[in-house]
Amino acid sequence: QEISKVEQEISKVEEEANETSASLQEVRREIQSVDVNISHMEEELATLISTRHTVQKKQRLHDDVDLQRPRNIQDYKSSDIENHKYLFGKLDRLKQEKGRLLEEKDHLRQKEDHLRQE
Repeated sequence: QEISKVEQEISKVEEEANETSASLQEVRREIQSVDVNISHMEEELATLISTRHTVQKKQRLHDDVDLQRPRNIQDYKSSDIENHKYLFGKLDRLKQEKGRLLEEKDHLRQKEDHLRQE
């Protein structure tokens, strides 16, 4: 009877270990998913930064042209400024989202460590 009790406890512990292992794998998948999201976001940020540089170059070109011409391209220039504001806004939102994902990743890492300790 004593042996049977011990065997039950062993199977209980094994079951818990399997559940913990499954949880750990799930957390690792979540971390991978966050990493993928972060990497996509970094690509998008790089594209936006590159676009922003292009817009800034265009802006300087228009400024140079403006010095040589009357103010007839002002409308075109204002649409560039709007585009620029939009890009900066999107850049800020992406940076915030990236920060949020990094916090989530950190939280998942802590959860993983906790599960590993169990």
